[in-house]
Amino acid sequence: MATIGFREADFGALKSSIYDSYRLLAKAHAGVARSRLLRRRTTIEGFLSRVGKEYPWPRVREGRRQLWLRDDLDRAIAPTSMEYDAAEDL
Repeated sequence: MATIGFREADFGALKSSIYDSYRLLAKAHAGVARSRLLRRRTTIEGFLSRVGKEYPWPRVREGRRQLWLRDDLDRAIAPTSMEYDAAEDL
């Protein structure tokens, strides 16, 4: 009986190649996720190190939970000369 397409040995090699490709892809995704986590962790640590200096203290402090109001952070970021109510312009 004639078969068209891959022989059994060829199919095994193809299956192994696909498996290796998925494994490499998974490693690449894990590396990207790890770098994002490290970058985010660095950003969070940087922010927390400036709390009380450049940024205000959180309004809510319950154990590890800390919450800031957006208005407080906006005031800390924006220079005082640029503070205005955008509703007045409308």
